[in-house]
This record gives sequence, C-alpha cells and structure tokens, in this order.
Amino acid sequence: MTRTKSTIGISAVVLVGFALVGVACSSDPTGNVGAGGGGGAGGVAGSGSAGRLNTAGLPGTAGAAGAAGNSAGSGGSAAGAAGAAGAAGSAGVNNCTPLPANHLLTDFSPATLKGVSEGASWTAGKQEFWGTSSSLSGGDVFYQGKPGSAPRVTLHGQTLTVSATIEAGDYAGYMFNFAPKCTNALMTQGLQFDVLDGSTLGNATLKVQMQQKSDYPSTANPSTRPGDCVPTSVATQYNECLSPATTVVSSGSTISSGTVQLPWPSFSGGAPVSNLDSGQLMAIQWQFECPPEGGTVAAAGGGGGGAGGSAGSSGNAGAGAGGVSSGGVAGTGAAQGGSSGDSGASSGAGSSGTSGSGGETAGTSGTAGSAGTAGTAGTAGSSGAGAAGSSAAAGSGGTGTTTPPCVVSFTFDNVTFY
Repeated sequence: MTRTKSTIGISAVVLVGFALVGVACSSDPTGNVGAGGGGGAGGVAGSGSAGRLNTAGLPGTAGAAGAAGNSAGSGGSAAGAAGAAGAAGSAGVNNCTPLPANHLLTDFSPATLKGVSEGASWTAGKQEFWGTSSSLSGGDVFYQGKPGSAPRVTLHGQTLTVSATIEAGDYAGYMFNFAPKCTNALMTQGLQFDVLDGSTLGNATLKVQMQQKSDYPSTANPSTRPGDCVPTSVATQYNECLSPATTVVSSGSTISSGTVQLPWPSFSGGAPVSNLDSGQLMAIQWQFECPPEGGTVAAAGGGGGGAGGSAGSSGNAGAGAGGVSSGGVAGTGAAQGGSSGDSGASSGAGSSGTSGSGGETAGTSGTAGSAGTAGTAGTAGSSGAGAAGSSAAAGSGGTGTTTPPCVVSFTFDNVTFY
C-alpha cells in the first residue's frame, strides 16, 4: 500500500488577567474643597501563549502601570496598579497510550509470540501475534496491489521470512499493528530491526512506513482505530492519506545483512502531515515495490529444431517435419530403389536407415539428420531419386515475451524501538 501507505487539533486556552479600575471619590460638605482627581486606570493584563503538544506555554508579560490620578483637588488616587501577569499556557494533551519501558516488540522467540509454533507459515493476519505483557503488543496484516503479488510469512529458527512473487509495477506489504489505538513513543529515537543472511529483494525497493494518527484515514477503521485524515471518499482514502516512509533499499541494489536503524526524522512524505510524530504511532509497514521493468530479465527458450526429411517411397524425399524429434522413416521398396531415410533424434545424429526392399538395387543408407536448435519449424527436405532426404534447416532461437516478477525473500529479527 503504497499502500498505507489533519494534525491532532489542540485547543489551548489563554488565561488573561483583568485589573480592576479603581475610582477615587471624596465628600465635601462645605463645598469649599476641590473635587478629588480620578484614579489612574488599571494596567492592561498580560496574556500567556498557548502550550504546544506536551509543552507548557510561556508566562504572560506583566501589564503596564496605570496612569497617575488627576492632580486637581485633593484626594486624587495614586497611579493605577500594574496589570496582572498572563497565566502560562496550558500543556498540550496527548491521549495516545505511553510506550512501556520494555521497547522490544519481538525477537520471534516463544516468549514474545502468541499462538504460533516453529515452522508455521500463513497469509492471513492475526489480531494477536507479537509482544508481551511488559511491552507493546499487537497483530499482523498482509496487503498487496494485485492478488498474484500476495505475500506469505514463515516462522523458522526464531526469525520471520516474508516471501512474495510481486508482479512488475505492483507492490506487497507486511504490517505490525499496535494494540493501542495509538502509541506515544516520544521517549525513543527510532525503529530498529536485523536483516539476516540470504535475504533478497529480486530488484524490488524496500520501504518502511510508520502509520501515525494524523495521517491515518478516518474512514478506514472508524470504530476501532480512528484516524484524523479525512479523505474525499473511501475509494481515495489511501491516496489522500499517506504514512511517512523511509527507503531502506532502492530497486537495483542488493540488501545487506545486519542491524538497520531508522531514526524518526528520516521518515517523511506523509499526507496531510509530512513529518513523523512519534507521539502518535499506530503501526509499522514493510513494503516491497516491484518496478515496471520487473525483476531480472531472462530470455525464454524456443521450440525444437527441424528434423531430417523422410525417404521417398519412389525415390522422392518427403517434407521435413519442423520441431519434431524423430528423423525420416526408412523408404519402402520402389521400382527405382527408394533410399532409406535416417532415424535422427533431436540434438543427435540419426542412425543409418535400412536398405529398401523390392527395388532393383537396395537404397543406400540415409545420412544422419543434423541436431535441431531452438526455434521455428524446419523447412521441407529436398527431393531426389533414390537418394536420402536431406536434413531440414535449423530453426532460429526464440525470445522472451513476458516481464518477470520480483521474487522477494526477506528474513528479519529483533524488532525494537531504540
């Protein structure tokens, strides 16, 4: 897929402090004292910035001091009080399940697998397959473009092999689903697994994709694994909602054995969110993509070459039978003495024919037919009175007519976050 292959909205409330405006009043029963000046206005409250995901907002700036009171008359109040500092933005909320302290997903040992025995092979996904009570756990999923490209996995020697014969221009994939709807792995740096000896990609490209909630279709599994990407329709969900990916091996390159480390920043190309957010992971996908030119091209062999002509019953050679392994049959007796045909076998000289009977003179031994090569039918043997039929001409070599698939056999182990 590529198969795989809206950012989680975070509302932050900015708290704003408001200062009270104080007004000074005085009473003058005699009417001889001037009215008190008005108090200064309160300072403007500062406002803190909203917190990003999992990050507290910055504190607000204190408000400016209020203006001084009116100087006319007595009793004017002092300058207004400074505005209150803005409250810190609230921390972003992440509702994904925290990754357990044990970062190993599986080493394909019985301790980290569920319900699978050594030597088992399967093509349909399991809801529960890998993980332990102290680590992340989940199931597996198979997918492909065309039915003929469907992958298979086999457990052997505490390793897992993904095998597939992928049609030219098609893809196939194998996936680890996470049991939680999404997993917060912000404390990790990336994904790691081991590639074992004997792995081959058959000219396919190997990509690893990480499903994340912001790029997973809301229409794919709305009741169990809802995503935040809202596609135009279900038919276009995997074209509009794409998981960030990284290329492990490109087409035309040889895969090497050893440990593969894929840092989170190396994943990109998601849609609508391009970069990977390890705080909202949903699955790991190993995807194999066969190019339009397919795997290694090999010419197909043609048919058998032409055989020698049969001897004529009246001295006239019969026509050669192209692509047939046997040589000519022995000639029968004739008034002119028919010659005997050879009994040549394909790719070997024919044996001498027996003498004709009933003729004035016995026919001479037939000449062995030449070995046929791959290709089209041989031409007819030439005619001759009393002579052996000549061998048919060899056919030309055949050519390949189909684009070969990419034959994948990928063995891996020790899947873990690091």
